[in-house]
Amino acid sequence: MTPTIFGFLIVFAAICMMPASITMMLGLVLVASLLGGASALSLPALGGSSIPPASFALLFLVIRILLSPAGRFPILAKALAQNPFLACYCIYGALTAFLLPRLFFHAVNVPQVRMTGSWSLYATAPVQFSSQNITTAVYLLGTLLAFFSAMIAGGLEHRKKLLLQTIVVVSWTHIIFGALDIILSKAGLRDFLDFFRNGNYSQLVQEVSSVQRVAGIFPEPSAYAAYAFAFWVLNTELWMRAERPRMTGTTSLALLVMLLLTTSSTAYVSVAGYVLILLLRMAFTPLRLPVTKNMGLVIVASLAGTVLLALEVFMPAMNKLMLDILQEMTVAKLHSMSGIQRSFWVHKAWEAFWASSWIGVGAGSLRSSGLVSAIAGSMGVIGIITFVGALWTILKPMKAQTHRVQGSPEQRLRASFAWAAVLALIPAAVAQATADPGLVFGIFAGLAASDFLAKPSTASSYVTLQAMTDRSGNLVNDG
Repeated sequence: MTPTIFGFLIVFAAICMMPASITMMLGLVLVASLLGGASALSLPALGGSSIPPASFALLFLVIRILLSPAGRFPILAKALAQNPFLACYCIYGALTAFLLPRLFFHAVNVPQVRMTGSWSLYATAPVQFSSQNITTAVYLLGTLLAFFSAMIAGGLEHRKKLLLQTIVVVSWTHIIFGALDIILSKAGLRDFLDFFRNGNYSQLVQEVSSVQRVAGIFPEPSAYAAYAFAFWVLNTELWMRAERPRMTGTTSLALLVMLLLTTSSTAYVSVAGYVLILLLRMAFTPLRLPVTKNMGLVIVASLAGTVLLALEVFMPAMNKLMLDILQEMTVAKLHSMSGIQRSFWVHKAWEAFWASSWIGVGAGSLRSSGLVSAIAGSMGVIGIITFVGALWTILKPMKAQTHRVQGSPEQRLRASFAWAAVLALIPAAVAQATADPGLVFGIFAGLAASDFLAKPSTASSYVTLQAMTDRSGNLVNDG
């Protein structure tokens, strides 16, 4: 185990912030999640695997909770009961990572999560236990811990102002790194960003139609786009519910621009998917957007159309380049080497599902290109059922408050995080390699479920009071 500079920085920040609130420590995890291409700890014994900074910061968040009244058993038990499906999904997935590769040893050939040997478009290997099973199991348990930690922080401390400020800071930092990627690429200085990419991942530098694709400090453009999309959905949902509308609205617009600049098929498919879902919600659910919000959406759409028309008239060459990029990253993508390989991965994941009699071959045993096929091939029908149940429990689609933009500040905040948690899986549905939905998903889902102490008992009321009290004995409430 070898710590990196980012590991040392997280340890220093965690020690300094440990006396602060749980929400502050949660903010540290969110900030660390920006380092998508970095490593906090290198693990040569596990085949060169590494621990991401966000997962390392999560460890200190869990310690902070266990050292506080929030870590008492009644609180943890009540938190567990809020989404038993997600708990079962993550725990069952971790167990399959150790058991199923041995049960289905060499039963079927599948693409490996970490490619070894010479590169091949159709490279596969027999199912067998490897370090990637251990890594994926740890990631799944990390997602569950992120869910519990965020739920406890949101349910006990109610630091709404701090939480929203952290979301906006993280969003703008991600935007700035994307803009730096564009600027430094034009200046031939893109290697400066490699300082933030010390992780043992496939660091891809790609171009499309001679245009540099935006990856920020993430390993590849699709990973950068997926992260940006999650926070774009969250800021948009917050803006629609009048939560710091100027701040969240501006941030949402900037993230949308950056998503369009990524030239990533993941970004374009995800944006189109969210727009379609939003239109369906406006037509068939009691969303009830205020007139000003509807006008804002119309203005943004009109400006986008005006810009496209202006490019067609005054800069036809630029317009042609944009159309070529769009075609290459959407329709033509299916016929590219990348598209063919991803289709092959999906096919092999479903082949593993059928070959294992719907049981799966274990989390981390195979690589796919899409969360559904990854779950099916890795965790089988039990994984699919528990994950669908988890999403249903997070979103609560049959409740009117999930759809309305009106309500109490707490209800609006929880509904925004619920939609962000579920819809942020759109990129994962087309590009996710393993069955782990991710740390950001766990945090958003936990904050969406943070009403688990809305009606606390007498005993838990005392714990809640203690957790919300600062060192001087004053009740904390900065919402």
